[in-house]
Amino acid sequence: LERKLRELEEGGAAAEEAKAEVKALTVRVEDLRQQLAAKTKRLEEADAEVIRLSDAHNSNQIQASGLTTRVHTLESECQALRAEAERAQRELAEYYQLPSPCGVGMEVGLDEMGQVVVKSLISDMSAHLSQAVKVGDQILRVDGRPVGGMTPAEIRPLILGKRATYVHFTFLRASQQYEVQLKRGAFGPEYAVVSPEDHDGPGGYSAGTSRAGLPTHTSGLIFGL
Repeated sequence: LERKLRELEEGGAAAEEAKAEVKALTVRVEDLRQQLAAKTKRLEEADAEVIRLSDAHNSNQIQASGLTTRVHTLESECQALRAEAERAQRELAEYYQLPSPCGVGMEVGLDEMGQVVVKSLISDMSAHLSQAVKVGDQILRVDGRPVGGMTPAEIRPLILGKRATYVHFTFLRASQQYEVQLKRGAFGPEYAVVSPEDHDGPGGYSAGTSRAGLPTHTSGLIFGL
């Protein structure tokens, strides 16, 4: 009974943490919407000014040389605003396309020694974008639970979870143990926590920049998590 009570308490804490993550993501989405609305309004204003100045140019109401320079400046500004608006739209689309539950984009399998290892990384998912995880790294623990002796099918539920929640890994590479906390989905290196932090990650890594949502998939005994 006491064990059941502890499990219920731990489940409640996990639920509260998930609610907090959802709230933070909702705020982010609303901020992106506001940014998109502001940039769209500025774009409309810039387009209107281009038309007005072009008409003035045609009617010789102002000096042609200065007007041409202003028109070119506004056209460049319009292009930049369009690019920013498109980026915001893509980011929103990527957010809504991410699967839930989802993993971090690692294909997990067993090597010839029966050890749980990273078989491959799915492009533009959190594990790949962190650039801390490498193919061939041995997975020792997931959220503190040892995975030695487990099959990929048994490990899969440990890694999968609600989109934008965190999962903690303990890896082994070349006799060096390190830990990485990754956000489930497609999140950049700014969301990854790597330790030890006194060097540029095991074997060295650099920060990535791209983001894109990709679905999880399975193949035999290897799972995209």
